[in-house]
Amino acid sequence: MSKCFDDAVSELLAREEIRELRYRYCRAIDTRDFVAVEACFTPDVCIDYGAVGKFESRDALLSMMRSYAESNSTIGLHTALNPIIEFTGPNSATVHWVSQFSSHDPDTGASVKQSGTYTDHCVKAKSGWKIQSATYNMLFHNTHSTGQGSAF
Repeated sequence: MSKCFDDAVSELLAREEIRELRYRYCRAIDTRDFVAVEACFTPDVCIDYGAVGKFESRDALLSMMRSYAESNSTIGLHTALNPIIEFTGPNSATVHWVSQFSSHDPDTGASVKQSGTYTDHCVKAKSGWKIQSATYNMLFHNTHSTGQGSAF
């Protein structure tokens, strides 16, 4: 048990809420549910997505995501794996993730597979755990195109 909690049940609940936070983000971004994406972050979030860009607020992040979603028909699938949660206090944690991303553009037949790691800094707000900052480190990126569009 972490020194940040008085009992094991409280710590286990916090761990599960933090895991679910990243899972909800993955589901929300894949379904383009930007209200749900917004609920995952603090207003002052700082996100560094590497080659995609750095965003210094939730509004800037959502603006980029909405613009991207409106400009293409790409189908994406984000997966978060192997969380290591380190509590830095009863209301704060650093989380290390492995991330896998696949996308397919049914218009062009282009597909992407990408893997990397995230380091999230999460805080507990009145409405639950939120991501306050995140850094993505891409490990590999592979693009393939059949030249033919398709989707199921």
